[in-house]
Amino acid sequence: MANKFPIKVFRTPRHQRFEYNPRYWNPDKEERENRLKRAQQMKEEGNVEGMKARISTGLRRGGARDTDYRRKMVQKANFRLMTVLISLIVITITVIWIFLPELITALFGTGS
Repeated sequence: MANKFPIKVFRTPRHQRFEYNPRYWNPDKEERENRLKRAQQMKEEGNVEGMKARISTGLRRGGARDTDYRRKMVQKANFRLMTVLISLIVITITVIWIFLPELITALFGTGS
């Protein structure tokens, strides 16, 4: 039982392969241009494509490459934190300065 269908009535054509070899293609130049394009997109602050490029680059490389952007974001976050802390300290000192004498008087009396 070598072959179930020994006689072929129809011959199925083989697939045709398309091979195109470009004559003047420089893969290093193309890669360099793509990197420059991505870097330019990443530098633009409000660009949506730049944000997408930073996120995809960070996910691909573990976030280790885009140190300049990360440093800027950390500085902004630290500035916000310091602003909030200073504001809370000023508000607390003001409240204590105004209401502490009244609180002491209400708790301990006038002493007479």
